[in-house]
Amino acid sequence: MQQDENLHPKQQPLQHTVDVKDDCFLVDKDGTDIDYDYVDVLKKMQQDENLHPKQQLLQHTVDIKDDCVLVDKNGRDVDYDYVDVLKLMQQDENLHPKQQPLQHTVDIKDDCVLVDKDDTGDDYNYVDVLKEMQQNENLHPKQQPLQHTVDVKDDCVLVDKDGTDVDYDYVDVLKEMQQDENHSKQQPLQHTVDVKDDFVLVDKYGTDVDYEYVDVRKEMQQDESLQPKQQPLQHTVDVKDDFALVDNKMVQMSTMIMSMS
Repeated sequence: MQQDENLHPKQQPLQHTVDVKDDCFLVDKDGTDIDYDYVDVLKKMQQDENLHPKQQLLQHTVDIKDDCVLVDKNGRDVDYDYVDVLKLMQQDENLHPKQQPLQHTVDIKDDCVLVDKDDTGDDYNYVDVLKEMQQNENLHPKQQPLQHTVDVKDDCVLVDKDGTDVDYDYVDVLKEMQQDENHSKQQPLQHTVDVKDDFVLVDKYGTDVDYEYVDVRKEMQQDESLQPKQQPLQHTVDVKDDFALVDNKMVQMSTMIMSMS
């Protein structure tokens, strides 16, 4: 999708996602009209004069952005909003704006999701895409945003401690947490004092609130150069298998059922 000879291989956005682009496609919002192949959409979404058309990133779409979403083959299981992908992308201040992965797709991000075509596994899911989109070679491996959090990000959702108010989804929190002193939007799990005290990780049914968020953070990654509460959500072991990422509607529904019972 994009190869920049000036970038380290691990900084190449979406260069190893051949299967993703082949397995996903854009459809009309109502899920009925399958008009655009994903590769064709990529060509339309960003045109960089220095890149081959098929290497363009999802960026400057005009005609498609308002009417299309990325869904699976059968038009179901739209679990991850495209905005989540955009939020979690790291912007490299050293890149030309047109080389920034998915940074200029304001309208697209609100309307699109990326899901597996066959709905049979998680091989080419949202996390895999994120994982491949950018690796910053200047950061310690454990400081890489979202590179080792496949299970956690797929499996967890942040809710208010009382289980009723879903004010911050997991990606929003990650976006706030991933801060790097070199860039205001790249801080790894550093400036989330308010969030960590008020939110917990719950299981996919919204019933078991076993881990406070700050405790989960400490378990997920320990970077010797950071204070425990500054660790990015990365190397969870005990928590990742027991939690699931659910959208706000599912959490609210589970909460309602719990309250009624």
